[in-house]
Amino acid sequence: MKRYDTIRSTCRVLLFFAALLYSTTAAGQSISWQRVAQITLTDFEVQILATPDGDLYTTPDFFTNTSLHSTDVGKTWETNPFKVRSAASTPDGKTLLGTNKGIFQANIKGWLQLSTDVQNDSIDNIIIHSAGEWFVRSGLTIYTSTDGGKTWNESGGLDFLEQYPYVNVRGFDITPSGTLVASIDIVPSGESIVNDSTGIYRSVDGGKTWTLTPFNVKNITDGGFMVPRLFHISGDGTIFTGIQTLQGQGQLYRSTDDGDSWVSTSLHDVPVSMAHTPDGTLFASAANSGVYRSLDRGKTWTPVNSGLFEVRVFPLAMQQDGYLIVVDVFGNVSRTEEPVYSTSRVPSHSPHSLSVYPNLTGDYVNVQIEVEQSRTFSLTLYDQLGRIIRETPKELFQPGQYHRSINTADLPSGTYHLVLNEGEDQGRATQVVIRR
Repeated sequence: MKRYDTIRSTCRVLLFFAALLYSTTAAGQSISWQRVAQITLTDFEVQILATPDGDLYTTPDFFTNTSLHSTDVGKTWETNPFKVRSAASTPDGKTLLGTNKGIFQANIKGWLQLSTDVQNDSIDNIIIHSAGEWFVRSGLTIYTSTDGGKTWNESGGLDFLEQYPYVNVRGFDITPSGTLVASIDIVPSGESIVNDSTGIYRSVDGGKTWTLTPFNVKNITDGGFMVPRLFHISGDGTIFTGIQTLQGQGQLYRSTDDGDSWVSTSLHDVPVSMAHTPDGTLFASAANSGVYRSLDRGKTWTPVNSGLFEVRVFPLAMQQDGYLIVVDVFGNVSRTEEPVYSTSRVPSHSPHSLSVYPNLTGDYVNVQIEVEQSRTFSLTLYDQLGRIIRETPKELFQPGQYHRSINTADLPSGTYHLVLNEGEDQGRATQVVIRR
């Protein structure tokens, strides 16, 4: 498999943090799948959670009330003793699991319950924002922590929804700018289907107050029946959500302005699940037509179904080793034959290079860029969750050598990904960055 190591064949990119190259499959490169296992999966909304330590978990199946666990990249599965509903990675690379019995953290001795403040709560979502604040959602209650999960405070949250007899929070996450976003189904008293209050909500004050965005039943379907399905926020802050109509039709939408406006994409099916690489390549599973890939921030999508046993698929996840995994309606677990991104050692010589020093960064990192032909570039630094940490303005580079410096003094120790971008729809190359 070729590595995506060029930007329009004009500037080869080399970063020298631990001499590691991080790369995404090239545009147009084929993706093939192979079946690795079969499991029992009956719930359309089950998701697969991939943790930094390589384990896989399924969220609880509504009909069987079970959560499955795999430690061998999806080849074998067993029932988990507790029901895992969410997962997150701390800035120092530790794995957190939100379960029906509170929050647990992986350590040398196994799993340690993180906090007594929420130990009896069923944790539906865990969010760790790059600014240092942690959020968890338990039903309609939102807790916040500013000390790494040691203590938690209730923020009021989604209490305004208690007036409705039926509420389903299908998604809950945060944008890089700090806006909390939630996808919510609402059925008012005396009614049997969702109404105009169903849609995407957001909060700009840490979850204390919430407002309905323009993505709602009235605006999207002109008052017709709609159920929001997929909900995903990519590393650059683009919000994705999908709908399913009463006729079973579907559509994927995106917003690039924290929910102020929404546009439809070229994916015209019921979206089920999404994943993204740190450099912005997107993947989505659709209920009736398989897996799709987008190389332009989610505007257009192309199917990548070669080798799939069945294209009616449910959950999709990106594993830590760079492979994708998906499960179809018959419970077949399929994995890509090759990573959709990979890390490998590269030589330290190239006439057209982007080099970084010192090798293990401290308070800053120096970047040297050698450009062969005139191009407009920007630099973006992502954390392991794909969230934007630093971003430079777009800049025109004439042929020659350039030096830039990025301040990393306030970043915790860990692994980051530095991306050199050539316009929104052009090439990108990405490298691993180590903060000591």
